[in-house]
Amino acid sequence: MKQTLILLLFLSVFLTGCNEPTIDTTTEDSMNSSIQDVRNSLEPKNQDEFDNAMKIIMFSNINMSGIFVAAFSGDVPNKEDMINALKKSLNGKTALEIISEAQRIKEELKK
Repeated sequence: MKQTLILLLFLSVFLTGCNEPTIDTTTEDSMNSSIQDVRNSLEPKNQDEFDNAMKIIMFSNINMSGIFVAAFSGDVPNKEDMINALKKSLNGKTALEIISEAQRIKEELKK
């Protein structure tokens, strides 16, 4: 079912052309507004899937083992590194690419 939804989303994006919005992580403002633009470009029924995909990608960029070790060693986790990793994983991506990346992460976690 999910594969069919992704295929339909891909086809709809393909048929509308190459002017689909992408996420720009240059600044915090541009990142927030471009995420909203990408989300708004989707049909309402696909926005929840995009939101869930964003959550999966955001959580996948948190190094839990690093946080765990830091908590016991007294070091503060490097928030800047986590933010930069998130920006790198989102920058330039379309809604379909975000959803596909989240699907890949979920499949990887099943292994």
